[in-house]
Amino acid sequence: MGFFVEKSLIESLLATTPSKRPVVLLRSSAMTAVRIAAKRQAPSEICGVVRAVVQNEGIEIRSLALAPNCARDTVWGFRLRRKDAEARKNTWLTEHGRLSGIFHSHTKRSAQPSRLDMVTMRRWPGIHLIAALDGPFRVFLSHDRIVEADIRVI
Repeated sequence: MGFFVEKSLIESLLATTPSKRPVVLLRSSAMTAVRIAAKRQAPSEICGVVRAVVQNEGIEIRSLALAPNCARDTVWGFRLRRKDAEARKNTWLTEHGRLSGIFHSHTKRSAQPSRLDMVTMRRWPGIHLIAALDGPFRVFLSHDRIVEADIRVI
């Protein structure tokens, strides 16, 4: 199931920062674009694929590509089809130091992960970004465990 990430890279990232949270760098323009897309689709959640690279300062999110939300109830959840994720990330993971993952919005609540979000994080290792409509975003790294990362807006 963990097709989103080179597992050894996540393992090494989590091992090198056992006492402090990893840092994820996110462009303010990307945050604005996701928030605008989420508001347009509200009350349905949006979802898509995250592409990132490992830098000295942290993990830099390079792009957020929207994909169709195929959940039965798009107001309270999201479902990213495997083929949509594969189509958007295939060429990305060919070089070492690149990561991918998923993002989705919460339109009715904060970016606090739901129980289903936690299950998704366990099933699909990688980066997981949750975007709230009017509150802060939250980002998690997952592999054998789930660790919240600090977001630094650039």
